[in-house]
Formats: sequence, structure tokens, C-alpha cells
Amino acid sequence: MKSFPLVVFMIASGFSAWGQPYVLTNQHCDIRVVYQPDATNQLGFSIRDSDRAISYEPAEVILTATEASRLTLPGAFPPLGQAGAPIWVLPATQDPQLLYLGISGDGIPSGVFDGPVEIRLLAASGPGDFFVWQVGGNGALEFQMATTDGLNELDTIPIYPGGHSHHNWGFTSNGIVTVTFQATARRAGATTNETSLATDLVFHVLPIPETPDTPFGRWQKIHWPNATDPAVIGSDADPDHDGFSNVFEYAFALDPRTPDSEGAPEVSIREVAGEYYGVLTFRQASAATDLRFEPVAGGLLAVPDWLPLTEIVDTADHETYRSVSIRDAVPLNGNAARFFQLRVAFE
Repeated sequence: MKSFPLVVFMIASGFSAWGQPYVLTNQHCDIRVVYQPDATNQLGFSIRDSDRAISYEPAEVILTATEASRLTLPGAFPPLGQAGAPIWVLPATQDPQLLYLGISGDGIPSGVFDGPVEIRLLAASGPGDFFVWQVGGNGALEFQMATTDGLNELDTIPIYPGGHSHHNWGFTSNGIVTVTFQATARRAGATTNETSLATDLVFHVLPIPETPDTPFGRWQKIHWPNATDPAVIGSDADPDHDGFSNVFEYAFALDPRTPDSEGAPEVSIREVAGEYYGVLTFRQASAATDLRFEPVAGGLLAVPDWLPLTEIVDTADHETYRSVSIRDAVPLNGNAARFFQLRVAFE
């Protein structure tokens, strides 16, 4: 189940928030394996936009297969499908209309690992099947990843330090597809593997189907009666460019078509029995009955130690939302900072 985090960080009594995704449609981008020697998980991923020399965290981007990527299979191509079946392909050769998505080992230093870093497909959720393949010298399709026969250790792509490869990325249905990757490698001389966190990449395969008859789907139709473009109505989109993606506009009972200067969660300090605690206050929209709100707090960002907040200290009902104030269980006394995050997820 996808969770949408809104991070609010506090040093003394200030806060900031972010969460707007970048939609990538026809750039040359790479899924880059990165080595972080000072982190708990030394392997990780970033998305590198080579055209603009910008790197993003995977959660910050939407990878788009536009309608121009749709093809019709001219014959039977197991396991892709039978003749006449549609398939959406981001190709291994560059097309200026389409996202050119590669895999890069530029973030892996030489001499650290004994052999390649292996990128494994752990999961894929969404409509249809997902494939990654290359074309061999004899024209045969060589599949590195495929969801049709279940996922195992064979659904893996190796990448070496400084390496760079391009593959065909295929989808048998349009819609929103989330794939989960994990990177694994063994340090030279070690007996155990270094493993990254499981990392989600979100693909929008266009066109996104009509909005479902759910509370969020009805909210979408109220605000955009005739729109279907996920860059406008999608849960990750921010069409009014105010820093709140639509899922948070929905969660906080805001207008997604008008930039909002108010409505963000707020952090305050409250004294209880001589101790000072951080209090997170946020809105819960009355109409958002299909959302789960998960407030958490922690003492670190580099190595998150989030714990759920359960001590509700105030509530107040308004016309379209309820305001909830919930207290941290850890006092500020002796802590340089406490960090708060509000996560929302569809039930």
C-alpha cells in the first residue's frame, strides 16, 4: 500500500514541508545505484536526469510512459503477449518523444565491492505485467525481469562500477505501476552482503483509466469534471504549484486549484508536568474516509527512528475538517531537535 509522507521538521519551534513530485516524460534518465559509506544502508538509489544534470530521490519522481509508447504486438511474443495485444514500451534506443531510461553504476566506486551490484525486482503492483529485456545478437528477446512467472533471484540486473546499460521497459496495461527494487553487493573481503532498502519507483503508463467511484475519485471529479491527465488529477500531482500534492489537498480539505498559504501541519511546544513536548497539529478532511493518517516522530533524519504518536491532546470540528493535535511521547528537554512526519495512505 502506497504511503504519502509529509515531513515536518522542528528545531526549537520552526517547521518546513515538502512533497511535490517531478514528472519525467522524455528525458535521458538513469536509475543510479549510489554508495553511501557513512549511512546505515550503504547502498541506495537515485534518479539521474542526464539532460539537466539533476539527481532526485526515487520518491520525488514519476516516470512516465506516454501514449506514444503504446505499440501493438505484430505476432506472438511470449511472455509479452499474443498478436494484436497492446504493450507500452520505453525502448533501449533513444526516441525524443519517450523517456530514455537506463541503469547506471556511476555512483559505485571501484574496488569496494567484490563483483557487480545486483538490482533485484522485489515486487510490482498495478495493472498488467511488467518486463525488462534486451535484444540479443540473434534478435531474440533476453528478459532480465518479468512478472508473469513470479519473482525470484533471476529477476536481477547486474551493474558494475562506472557501468551504464539501457533496457526495454514494458507494460501490458496502462495505469499506475509501482515497482520495488533492491540493490545487493558484497564488499571485497566480506562474508555478508550489503543491501539497500526496498525502493519504490512509480510509473504512470498513459492514459490513466477513469477515476474510480471512491471518496478520492469523487473528490477528483468534483474539482476536475472532465479531466483524466494524472499530471493534473493524480494523487502525486500539484497542479496549483503550492507545494501540496493532491492527496494532501484532499486530506486537509484544501482547494487543489487554488494555491494555499494555510492548512499545513503545524508544530508547537506544550508543557506537561514540567516537561516540554512537541505537538503536531493537522487537519483531517471529513470527506477523506478512504485515507489513513499516521503521525510519527523521531530524533534523527539520517537514520530515522520514527515512532507513532498516540497522545491526542485536542480536537476541534470545523465545517469540512477536524483539527487534531497530538503530542510526542519524548520530551524536548536534552534533545537538540525532534522531527515530525505525517503520513497518509489509502485504505
